[in-house]
Amino acid sequence: MIAFAAATALIFAYRRLGWVAMLFAVLMGASRVWIGVHYPHDVAVGLVVGIVAGAVLGAFAGRLAPLVERLRGGALGPFLGAGPAAA
Repeated sequence: MIAFAAATALIFAYRRLGWVAMLFAVLMGASRVWIGVHYPHDVAVGLVVGIVAGAVLGAFAGRLAPLVERLRGGALGPFLGAGPAAA
């Protein structure tokens, strides 16, 4: 699920790299079935849930970017990548 969600969200930022990541997510899911860790329906549900979660979060990421930039200047700055090392 995490691989599919990350690949889907990456498609929003870098389309080509996202599709490459999606290919690797599919291969990762197939490998989980191949070695017997998951059943095929486990991977199928992970694919669906991951893609839905990645699409929803990827769509909101663009809309929330200005809010995150504003919060970086406040008390949450160190948690949002605006600490002393980022300055």
